Amino acid sequence: MGLEIYTLNEMGLSNKEVLEILNEIFVYDHIDIELYRRTIELDPNHSNNEFFFFTENNEVIGVAYLTYLKEKTKSVLGVLKNYTDHLWLKLLGVVPGKEEYLENIIDYVEDYARRNNKKTIHIYGYAPFYFAPGIDRRYEIINKKLFEKGYKLESKVVNYYVDMDEYYVPLEALWLQERISREGYVVREISIDEYDRVTTWIKEKFGIIWGLESLVTKNYECSGIIIVENKEGEIIGFNTYGASAPYRYGPVGVWEKYRGRGFGKILLHYTLNKMKKLGLYIVEIPWTTHLFYYAGVPGLCRIRMFNVYVKKIG
Repeated sequence: MGLEIYTLNEMGLSNKEVLEILNEIFVYDHIDIELYRRTIELDPNHSNNEFFFFTENNEVIGVAYLTYLKEKTKSVLGVLKNYTDHLWLKLLGVVPGKEEYLENIIDYVEDYARRNNKKTIHIYGYAPFYFAPGIDRRYEIINKKLFEKGYKLESKVVNYYVDMDEYYVPLEALWLQERISREGYVVREISIDEYDRVTTWIKEKFGIIWGLESLVTKNYECSGIIIVENKEGEIIGFNTYGASAPYRYGPVGVWEKYRGRGFGKILLHYTLNKMKKLGLYIVEIPWTTHLFYYAGVPGLCRIRMFNVYVKKIG
Protein backbone atom coordinates (compact mmCIF):
# COMPACT_ATOMS: atom_id res chain seq x y z
CA MET A 1 0.00 0.00 0.00
CA GLY A 2 1.38 3.41 -0.98
CA LEU A 3 1.15 6.80 0.65
CA GLU A 4 -2.41 7.87 1.43
CA ILE A 5 -3.60 11.36 2.38
CA TYR A 6 -6.40 12.33 4.75
CA THR A 7 -7.61 15.59 6.26
CA LEU A 8 -8.11 16.16 9.97
CA ASN A 9 -11.86 15.85 9.40
CA GLU A 10 -11.43 12.54 7.61
CA MET A 11 -9.12 11.15 10.28
CA GLY A 12 -11.70 11.73 13.02
CA LEU A 13 -9.01 12.03 15.69
CA SER A 14 -9.41 13.40 19.20
CA ASN A 15 -7.16 16.25 20.31
CA LYS A 16 -5.25 13.76 22.47
CA GLU A 17 -4.59 11.50 19.48
CA VAL A 18 -3.45 14.44 17.35
CA LEU A 19 -1.04 15.55 20.07
CA GLU A 20 0.49 12.08 20.28
CA ILE A 21 1.05 12.07 16.51
CA LEU A 22 2.49 15.59 16.41
CA ASN A 23 4.91 15.01 19.26
CA GLU A 24 6.12 11.77 17.70
CA ILE A 25 6.94 13.77 14.55
CA PHE A 26 8.08 17.10 16.04
CA VAL A 27 10.47 15.77 18.66
CA TYR A 28 11.93 19.23 19.41
CA ASP A 29 8.67 21.19 19.59
CA HIS A 30 6.71 19.76 22.55
CA ILE A 31 3.21 20.73 21.45
CA ASP A 32 0.83 20.75 24.42
CA ILE A 33 -2.94 20.95 24.45
CA GLU A 34 -3.13 24.68 25.22
CA LEU A 35 -0.77 25.61 22.39
CA TYR A 36 -2.65 23.28 20.04
CA ARG A 37 -6.04 24.72 20.93
CA ARG A 38 -4.96 28.33 20.58
CA THR A 39 -3.13 27.73 17.30
CA ILE A 40 -6.10 25.89 15.82
CA GLU A 41 -9.17 27.46 17.37
CA LEU A 42 -8.19 31.13 17.38
CA ASP A 43 -6.87 31.27 13.81
CA PRO A 44 -9.66 32.72 11.63
CA ASN A 45 -8.01 31.13 8.60
CA HIS A 46 -7.92 27.60 10.02
CA SER A 47 -9.69 24.73 8.27
CA ASN A 48 -9.65 21.07 9.30
CA ASN A 49 -9.61 20.29 5.58
CA GLU A 50 -6.16 21.92 5.22
CA PHE A 51 -4.55 19.85 7.98
CA PHE A 52 -3.21 16.83 6.09
CA PHE A 53 -2.09 13.47 7.47
CA PHE A 54 0.04 11.19 5.30
CA THR A 55 -0.27 7.49 6.09
CA GLU A 56 1.48 4.26 5.14
CA ASN A 57 -0.13 0.93 6.04
CA ASN A 58 -2.68 2.83 8.14
CA GLU A 59 0.05 4.52 10.22
CA VAL A 60 0.60 8.29 10.14
CA ILE A 61 4.11 9.00 8.87
CA GLY A 62 3.87 12.74 8.16
CA VAL A 63 1.80 15.91 8.38
CA ALA A 64 1.41 19.16 6.49
CA TYR A 65 -0.77 21.82 8.06
CA LEU A 66 -1.33 24.82 5.82
CA THR A 67 -3.46 27.90 5.63
CA TYR A 68 -4.10 31.04 3.59
CA LEU A 69 -6.16 34.20 3.97
CA LYS A 70 -9.87 33.41 3.83
CA GLU A 71 -12.56 35.75 2.56
CA LYS A 72 -13.85 36.40 6.08
CA THR A 73 -10.47 37.81 7.17
CA LYS A 74 -9.40 39.81 4.12
CA SER A 75 -11.64 42.77 4.90
CA VAL A 76 -10.00 43.40 8.29
CA LEU A 77 -6.37 42.85 7.38
CA GLY A 78 -5.60 46.05 5.49
CA VAL A 79 -2.20 45.85 3.78
CA LEU A 80 -2.20 42.06 4.19
CA LYS A 81 -4.59 41.96 1.25
CA ASN A 82 -1.38 41.88 -0.80
CA TYR A 83 -0.87 38.33 0.50
CA THR A 84 -4.06 36.78 -0.86
CA ASP A 85 -2.04 34.59 -3.27
CA HIS A 86 0.27 33.37 -0.48
CA LEU A 87 0.07 30.08 1.40
CA TRP A 88 1.67 29.31 4.77
CA LEU A 89 2.69 25.97 6.12
CA LYS A 90 2.18 25.92 9.89
CA LEU A 91 3.60 22.41 10.29
CA LEU A 92 5.69 20.18 8.04
CA GLY A 93 7.30 16.98 9.24
CA VAL A 94 7.62 13.21 9.14
CA VAL A 95 8.11 10.48 11.71
CA PRO A 96 11.86 9.95 12.27
CA GLY A 97 13.04 7.31 9.83
CA LYS A 98 10.43 8.22 7.18
CA GLU A 99 12.32 11.13 5.63
CA GLU A 100 12.16 9.52 2.18
CA TYR A 101 8.54 10.72 2.01
CA LEU A 102 9.38 14.39 2.49
CA GLU A 103 9.60 15.08 -1.22
CA ASN A 104 6.18 13.53 -1.81
CA ILE A 105 4.66 15.67 0.93
CA ILE A 106 6.27 18.88 -0.33
CA ASP A 107 5.14 18.09 -3.88
CA TYR A 108 1.59 17.57 -2.62
CA VAL A 109 1.63 20.95 -0.85
CA GLU A 110 2.92 22.73 -3.95
CA ASP A 111 0.29 21.06 -6.13
CA TYR A 112 -2.40 22.05 -3.62
CA ALA A 113 -1.15 25.64 -3.69
CA ARG A 114 -1.28 25.78 -7.49
CA ARG A 115 -4.80 24.32 -7.57
CA ASN A 116 -5.88 27.09 -5.21
CA ASN A 117 -4.15 29.85 -7.22
CA LYS A 118 -1.43 30.48 -4.64
CA LYS A 119 1.89 31.73 -6.00
CA THR A 120 4.07 31.94 -2.89
CA ILE A 121 4.62 29.37 -0.13
CA HIS A 122 5.99 30.29 3.31
CA ILE A 123 7.40 27.73 5.78
CA TYR A 124 6.50 28.81 8.50
CA GLY A 125 6.60 32.57 9.36
CA TYR A 126 2.89 32.65 10.20
CA ALA A 127 1.95 34.96 13.06
CA PRO A 128 0.31 35.12 15.48
CA PHE A 129 -1.20 31.61 15.52
CA TYR A 130 1.89 29.43 15.29
CA PHE A 131 3.41 26.30 16.79
CA ALA A 132 6.95 27.43 15.96
CA PRO A 133 8.32 30.42 14.03
CA GLY A 134 10.04 28.18 11.49
CA ILE A 135 11.77 24.84 11.01
CA ASP A 136 14.05 24.04 13.95
CA ARG A 137 17.57 23.77 12.56
CA ARG A 138 17.98 20.38 14.23
CA TYR A 139 15.53 18.92 11.72
CA GLU A 140 18.51 18.71 9.40
CA ILE A 141 17.00 16.43 6.75
CA ILE A 142 13.92 18.64 6.39
CA ASN A 143 16.06 21.76 6.05
CA LYS A 144 18.26 20.03 3.47
CA LYS A 145 15.26 18.84 1.46
CA LEU A 146 13.71 22.32 1.39
CA PHE A 147 16.94 23.76 -0.04
CA GLU A 148 16.98 21.00 -2.65
CA LYS A 149 13.37 21.80 -3.59
CA GLY A 150 14.23 25.45 -4.24
CA TYR A 151 13.07 27.09 -1.01
CA LYS A 152 14.96 30.25 -0.09
CA LEU A 153 15.91 31.24 3.43
CA GLU A 154 13.59 34.15 4.28
CA SER A 155 14.91 34.72 7.80
CA LYS A 156 16.72 33.18 10.75
CA VAL A 157 15.15 33.63 14.18
CA VAL A 158 15.61 32.28 17.68
CA ASN A 159 13.56 31.39 20.74
CA TYR A 160 14.98 31.98 24.21
CA TYR A 161 13.86 29.96 27.23
CA VAL A 162 14.04 31.23 30.80
CA ASP A 163 14.06 28.93 33.84
CA MET A 164 11.88 30.86 36.26
CA ASP A 165 13.40 29.07 39.26
CA GLU A 166 16.57 31.00 38.45
CA TYR A 167 14.98 34.23 37.26
CA TYR A 168 15.08 37.43 39.32
CA VAL A 169 14.63 41.12 38.52
CA PRO A 170 18.10 42.68 38.13
CA LEU A 171 18.88 45.76 40.20
CA GLU A 172 19.48 47.73 37.00
CA ALA A 173 15.85 47.22 35.98
CA LEU A 174 14.63 48.26 39.42
CA TRP A 175 16.77 51.39 39.36
CA LEU A 176 15.51 52.27 35.87
CA GLN A 177 11.91 51.90 36.99
CA GLU A 178 12.54 54.11 40.03
CA ARG A 179 14.06 56.75 37.78
CA ILE A 180 11.19 56.84 35.28
CA SER A 181 8.68 56.88 38.16
CA ARG A 182 10.29 60.08 39.42
CA GLU A 183 9.88 61.48 35.90
CA GLY A 184 6.15 60.77 35.95
CA TYR A 185 6.02 57.53 33.97
CA VAL A 186 3.77 54.68 35.10
CA VAL A 187 4.19 50.94 34.40
CA ARG A 188 1.02 48.92 34.87
CA GLU A 189 -1.20 46.15 33.57
CA ILE A 190 -4.28 47.27 31.67
CA SER A 191 -7.86 46.49 32.69
CA ILE A 192 -10.35 44.67 30.49
CA ASP A 193 -12.06 47.98 29.67
CA GLU A 194 -8.87 49.39 28.12
CA TYR A 195 -8.32 46.76 25.46
CA ASP A 196 -9.83 48.71 22.57
CA ARG A 197 -7.73 51.80 23.25
CA VAL A 198 -4.49 49.91 23.85
CA THR A 199 -4.74 47.42 20.98
CA THR A 200 -5.71 50.23 18.59
CA TRP A 201 -2.51 52.05 19.64
CA ILE A 202 -0.46 48.87 19.11
CA LYS A 203 -1.92 48.42 15.61
CA GLU A 204 -1.16 52.04 14.72
CA LYS A 205 2.43 51.93 15.98
CA PHE A 206 3.46 48.32 15.25
CA GLY A 207 1.01 46.84 12.74
CA ILE A 208 -2.07 44.66 12.53
CA ILE A 209 -0.34 41.38 13.49
CA TRP A 210 0.96 42.60 16.86
CA GLY A 211 -2.37 44.30 17.48
CA LEU A 212 -4.21 41.06 16.82
CA GLU A 213 -1.81 39.02 18.94
CA SER A 214 -2.19 41.45 21.83
CA LEU A 215 -5.98 41.34 21.56
CA VAL A 216 -5.87 37.55 21.98
CA THR A 217 -4.79 37.99 25.62
CA LYS A 218 -8.26 39.33 26.41
CA ASN A 219 -9.56 35.75 26.16
CA TYR A 220 -7.45 34.29 28.97
CA GLU A 221 -7.41 34.78 32.71
CA CYS A 222 -3.62 34.51 33.07
CA SER A 223 -2.66 36.60 30.03
CA GLY A 224 -2.43 40.35 29.69
CA ILE A 225 -0.85 43.55 28.43
CA ILE A 226 1.59 45.74 30.36
CA ILE A 227 1.96 49.38 29.30
CA VAL A 228 4.14 52.36 30.11
CA GLU A 229 2.42 55.75 30.14
CA ASN A 230 3.93 59.22 30.40
CA LYS A 231 2.59 61.83 32.80
CA GLU A 232 0.12 63.01 30.14
CA GLY A 233 -1.38 59.51 30.02
CA GLU A 234 0.01 58.69 26.58
CA ILE A 235 1.04 55.08 25.97
CA ILE A 236 4.73 54.92 25.06
CA GLY A 237 5.38 51.16 25.23
CA PHE A 238 3.68 47.81 25.70
CA ASN A 239 4.42 44.18 26.48
CA THR A 240 2.00 41.27 26.20
CA TYR A 241 2.25 37.86 27.78
CA GLY A 242 0.38 34.58 27.40
CA ALA A 243 -1.09 35.32 23.96
CA SER A 244 -0.49 32.33 21.67
CA ALA A 245 0.53 30.12 24.62
CA PRO A 246 0.42 30.62 28.41
CA TYR A 247 4.22 30.56 28.68
CA ARG A 248 4.98 32.86 25.72
CA TYR A 249 6.38 36.32 26.30
CA GLY A 250 5.64 39.18 23.93
CA PRO A 251 5.24 40.87 21.59
CA VAL A 252 6.87 43.96 23.07
CA GLY A 253 7.41 47.40 21.60
CA VAL A 254 8.42 50.95 22.55
CA TRP A 255 7.29 54.00 20.59
CA GLU A 256 10.22 55.00 18.39
CA LYS A 257 10.78 58.44 19.88
CA TYR A 258 11.13 56.92 23.38
CA ARG A 259 13.63 54.20 22.50
CA GLY A 260 17.11 54.00 23.99
CA ARG A 261 16.03 55.17 27.44
CA GLY A 262 15.52 51.83 29.17
CA PHE A 263 11.76 51.41 28.72
CA GLY A 264 12.21 48.11 26.88
CA LYS A 265 14.29 46.67 29.71
CA ILE A 266 11.74 47.83 32.27
CA LEU A 267 8.91 46.19 30.32
CA LEU A 268 10.96 43.01 29.90
CA HIS A 269 11.54 42.47 33.60
CA TYR A 270 8.16 43.76 34.77
CA THR A 271 6.52 41.20 32.48
CA LEU A 272 8.85 38.30 33.28
CA ASN A 273 8.33 38.93 36.98
CA LYS A 274 4.57 38.92 36.43
CA MET A 275 4.85 35.56 34.64
CA LYS A 276 6.94 34.16 37.48
CA LYS A 277 4.27 35.24 39.98
CA LEU A 278 1.72 33.33 37.88
CA GLY A 279 3.62 30.12 38.57
CA LEU A 280 5.20 29.51 35.16
CA TYR A 281 8.21 27.25 35.32
CA ILE A 282 9.64 28.00 31.86
CA VAL A 283 9.00 31.16 29.84
CA GLU A 284 9.53 31.22 26.08
CA ILE A 285 10.74 34.45 24.45
CA PRO A 286 9.89 33.57 20.85
CA TRP A 287 10.65 34.62 17.31
CA THR A 288 13.35 37.23 17.77
CA THR A 289 16.42 38.35 15.83
CA HIS A 290 17.80 40.16 18.89
CA LEU A 291 20.60 37.69 19.51
CA PHE A 292 22.22 39.58 22.40
CA TYR A 293 19.42 41.65 23.92
CA TYR A 294 17.97 38.71 25.86
CA ALA A 295 21.27 36.92 26.50
CA GLY A 296 21.70 38.50 29.94
CA VAL A 297 18.28 37.58 31.31
CA PRO A 298 18.77 35.73 34.62
CA GLY A 299 17.76 32.09 34.27
CA LEU A 300 18.30 31.89 30.51
CA CYS A 301 18.67 28.16 29.97
CA ARG A 302 18.17 27.37 26.29
CA ILE A 303 18.19 28.81 22.78
CA ARG A 304 16.49 27.32 19.73
CA MET A 305 17.29 28.40 16.17
CA PHE A 306 14.80 28.35 13.31
CA ASN A 307 14.85 28.79 9.55
CA VAL A 308 11.90 30.46 7.81
CA TYR A 309 11.59 29.64 4.11
CA VAL A 310 9.79 31.01 1.08
CA LYS A 311 9.32 29.82 -2.50
CA LYS A 312 7.55 31.36 -5.48
CA ILE A 313 5.70 28.76 -7.52
CA GLY A 314 3.66 31.01 -9.82
